[in-house]
Amino acid sequence: MCCNKLVENEHIPEIRLAVEGWPPKKNEATSLFSKRHGDYRNVVELLGKAKRALDESQWNPSEKRPVGLELIVVAERPDDAPGDATNYIGGVADVLQANRVNADLSHLEDLAQVSFYHDDRQIREVRYFVERGDAPGYRVWVWVL
Repeated sequence: MCCNKLVENEHIPEIRLAVEGWPPKKNEATSLFSKRHGDYRNVVELLGKAKRALDESQWNPSEKRPVGLELIVVAERPDDAPGDATNYIGGVADVLQANRVNADLSHLEDLAQVSFYHDDRQIREVRYFVERGDAPGYRVWVWVL
């Protein structure tokens, strides 16, 4: 799929990662970070991949600069994906932000501090695509605008 590292593209920092399975969906009243949320395992998988990508890069999530977010969902039959663009984008954007208001994340241990940006309000450009593939998966690309 793609690499888990920082890339310099014309001096514009970016970070990319690829994850197997479906992206977490923001579609319930329950917090995405709650063990009771239907996509909790997807949240943990995304955070784990994000942590590895951050560990291998020089990306600085504490810089409060505007960023872009691209999400590419891969599905055998795109119409069979269990979520839609807004659910997936909202879920991924929330999981990757540091600003997690009033959330007890102690059960996430070292994953609780993983983030690509301080607040998803920094996202100023969004791209979403669905591609055909053999198994569910997705790619995330975040870059500084």
